[in-house]
Amino acid sequence: MVVFVALLMTAAVFALVGYPLARPGRGEGELVSTDRREAEDILARRDDVNIAIEELEFEFHLGNLSQRDYKELRARYRQHTDDILRELEAVQ
Repeated sequence: MVVFVALLMTAAVFALVGYPLARPGRGEGELVSTDRREAEDILARRDDVNIAIEELEFEFHLGNLSQRDYKELRARYRQHTDDILRELEAVQ
């Protein structure tokens, strides 16, 4: 159980770190304002956390997580999403 949760969290971290490197749609030399780029990065992190929440719900419904673990992780992810949204408001 603990190993699975650790793997899930590791996958989320890799997704958060790797997404900017693999993001399509930006050519070399393309000028993008710093605020816009920062907002896009924040939105990408928000999307990654939302995907992690969906995966968490899926695993819970499969029975791979206890209700206690599920609630704890979901609250942690939701808090992270709230922090990201506050960060986005500050940029915009």
